Amino acid sequence: MKLTAAMGGHVVVAHTGNHHDRDPEFILDLVTEGLERIEPKVRHLGVGLGLETAGKASQFGSLGDISLLAQRVEFVRPVVDWAHVHAMSNGGLTSTEAFAAVLAFLRESFPGWMLDPLHCQFTDNQFGDKGEIRHVPYGSGSLKISQLAEAAMADGMRHTIISEAREAESHDAMQVELLAALSAGVDATETAGRPLGSGAIEFPGWMLQPLHNHFTANQFGDKGEIRHVPYEQGTNKVGHLAEAAAEAGLTLTVISESREESSHAAMQAEFESAVGCLLYTSD
Repeated sequence: MKLTAAMGGHVVVAHTGNHHDRDPEFILDLVTEGLERIEPKVRHLGVGLGLETAGKASQFGSLGDISLLAQRVEFVRPVVDWAHVHAMSNGGLTSTEAFAAVLAFLRESFPGWMLDPLHCQFTDNQFGDKGEIRHVPYGSGSLKISQLAEAAMADGMRHTIISEAREAESHDAMQVELLAALSAGVDATETAGRPLGSGAIEFPGWMLQPLHNHFTANQFGDKGEIRHVPYEQGTNKVGHLAEAAAEAGLTLTVISESREESSHAAMQAEFESAVGCLLYTSD
C-alpha cells in the first residue's frame, strides 16, 4: 500500500479467500481481526484496501460480507467484479435494471466516500452452480458492458472499470460498446441512497484531524484560478476559515502559500486574532 501511495494510486485490490465451510460469523470476525492489525500501519497513506466480490460458492466475500467489514474497518473499499456477481447470481446481470439494483444496494450499504469512484472489473465468463468457471472472450457470454454504463449514468455513480479479458479483441469490443453507451447518454435520476457528492459526505474523524490545507489570496476567472495575489488584494479571508473551523471543532494545519512576507504577516495576525493559533508559511 505504501508503493500504491507513492505511485498516486487510491486502492489496492485483494481477495478475502475461501471460507472452508466455517461459520460465517467466525469468518467475519477472523477477517476483521486481520484488517484491524493492518489499519494502524496504513490508514495515513490515503489508500483504501479494495475487497473484491467473490466469484465462487467456496469463497467469502459477497457484497453483503464486504459491507459488514466496511462498517467495522473504515479503510475497506468495495471492488465489484461484475463477472463474479453475474456468476454468483446464476447469470442475473442481463439487463440495465439488474445492474441498477446492485448500484442501489451499494448506495444503501456504503458511505459515498467509499464508492466515488467505484473501482470495478469487467469481463465475460462461463459459470455453473458453484460460481465462475473461467473467463471467456467478450461476446461469447451474457454480460453487456453497455448495460452497466447505462445504469451507472442513470444513477450518477462514477466508475473506474478494469477489463479482465485476456484478448485484445475483447478489450476493443468492450471499449467500443462502452463509448457508444456513454455518447448516447442517459438522464440521471433521483436516487434514494446516500449522495456521492463530497460536500454531503461525513468523512471519518481520523481523515480530518488535523485537516491539512493551503491558503492564499488569488485572482480567478470563469475557467478557475489565474494566479496568486497579495493577501489584501483577494476576497477570501483566513479569519473566516478559522472561525468556521473553531465552531465545527475541527483542528487545522494551515499552510500559507503567499509569496510575500507582508501577506504571511497579515494572515498570521488575522488567524491568531480569530482563534489564537499559529499559521505556518510555505517557506
